[in-house]
Amino acid sequence: MSQDKVPTILRYNVSDGIRGLAGYKWGSQVKTHERRQEWFKLGLDPMQYTASDSPDLSILYPGKLEQNAQPGKRNVFPALTGLRARWKAKEMSIDYLTKLRKHVVGNLVDKYGSVAFNSFVVQWIITVPAVWTADAKKLTRSCAEAAGMGSQTTVSITSEPEAAAAYAIQKLEPSNMSVGDSILVCDAGGGTVDLVTYRIKRLPPNLQVEECGVSSGGKCGSVFLNRVFENWVETELGAHRLSDTARAEMTTMFEIVTKRDFDVGDDEDRYVTGSYARGLHSQSQNPLTSRPAVPGAPAVNKPGFRVSGGRVRVPPSKMTQIFEIVVSETVGMVRTQMERVTSAGHRPISKIVLVGGFGTSQYLFARLKNELEAGNTTVMRSPNAWTAVVRGAVIKELAIGNPGMNWNVKSRVSRTTCGIACMVPFQEGLHPAHLRYPDVYEGQDMCRRASRWYVKRGQTISEREPIRFNFYRTVPLDSTLIFTDDVYENLDDDSPVFINNCRKLGVLTTDLSGVPKWQFEKKVGKNYEDRYHIEFSIIFTFYDAHFDVQFEYKGKKSSVPITGLYIPRPTS
Repeated sequence: MSQDKVPTILRYNVSDGIRGLAGYKWGSQVKTHERRQEWFKLGLDPMQYTASDSPDLSILYPGKLEQNAQPGKRNVFPALTGLRARWKAKEMSIDYLTKLRKHVVGNLVDKYGSVAFNSFVVQWIITVPAVWTADAKKLTRSCAEAAGMGSQTTVSITSEPEAAAAYAIQKLEPSNMSVGDSILVCDAGGGTVDLVTYRIKRLPPNLQVEECGVSSGGKCGSVFLNRVFENWVETELGAHRLSDTARAEMTTMFEIVTKRDFDVGDDEDRYVTGSYARGLHSQSQNPLTSRPAVPGAPAVNKPGFRVSGGRVRVPPSKMTQIFEIVVSETVGMVRTQMERVTSAGHRPISKIVLVGGFGTSQYLFARLKNELEAGNTTVMRSPNAWTAVVRGAVIKELAIGNPGMNWNVKSRVSRTTCGIACMVPFQEGLHPAHLRYPDVYEGQDMCRRASRWYVKRGQTISEREPIRFNFYRTVPLDSTLIFTDDVYENLDDDSPVFINNCRKLGVLTTDLSGVPKWQFEKKVGKNYEDRYHIEFSIIFTFYDAHFDVQFEYKGKKSSVPITGLYIPRPTS
């Protein structure tokens, strides 16, 4: 059977242990009734979003890798949180991508033959939510490489909403666009919803756009409809609980049947069918049992909730309530994005284009039209909305160095403030006393942990215009000449003076140990101590889903790695 997309699902064959001895199934190999691991990709970015424009429903409705063991709820990985949960997400992502790679390679070899395939240069493109942290994006790339997708020369990552825009905007009728128009792309997927707005700089056939306004997004994708539904069912069941098989079948049927065509104003009951009405067991029974512990459990019939004949009845009012918990977050984000673009001096949004799997929801589409379509603003759905991201990712990659591909992003807007901690001269009244220390070499009091921001939230950035910062260090003559700086980010609109309460992205390492020491200038400090005075530059180039760093000393440039936040394997 052919499908637009392969579901991100794994089924481990030995008690759901990672890399079980009996192997594992992936994607469509997992049957409807089988227990599975899904939405584990969200675990790669476990940070809880707190910014006002980034709703996070995973806090109220956590998944298996996010929740603590709670009374009345079975957790596949008991008490699995923080580091351990992220490790599991990483391992499962590698397993899934490994299966995906083998499937793709196998099909290419079957079609072209092994001799021809071995002559190909395979470019893997991994898409990531724009709202994810830089660390989560880097971890996703490392998972792809660990899955056998090659080194950094054959794996690239790209922003999902920008990839979607590369496809969706080209599908708009040129006669309906004009230079200066602002087009908002809403990439509503399974786990996240990302928003990005572009202003048309040049019309097709040589389409050029620029990002206008800070993009936004949050954890409020369609998976949370499933979680809200599961939460409602389990709450209503009370002392009775669903077996693993029953839960898997119920959720799958809700996912692929019940919620797909629900629309605003629907007034008919919905029925989630399956064998789970016979899969109830007492809370006192073993929650790991995959067979009903109480065969023939009695039907449930109470106001607003009924289980009968293998079906859960979902009244239209309850379906609306489930959808509103999730959809209202997206509607609010789109409204805020529209206001932000206008307040920045751009034209009001002319088109809101829905893409992504959740973007095919009639309910979401109708709510956006009812709430936000007015005046010259039109809400529309992109053709091939479900696969717009992957189609656009290919367009973006082919457009590099090829203007004929009709996609060019002149500039973007940074959604984060990024920089390092540094020492600056202490200023009374501005700097707190506990950060003050005497620097005998400089002959003055200095302040620790002051911020030096390379780029600020809302700043216009372009990969064609790298950002350069000049630094100097004074170091003892016996220094190793290898320096490290912690890199931080902040999502607030204001750039803080100090690094406190900012999130650490990784470590920037600069290595001058290979430079002959006679090339360094010596200077005498206020304490008459000789030190090397080293002047150098750090050059940042910002792309849609990552940034590169170069180190420059006396005109010679070299790449500088940003070491990610290492995730060690849990020991217990």
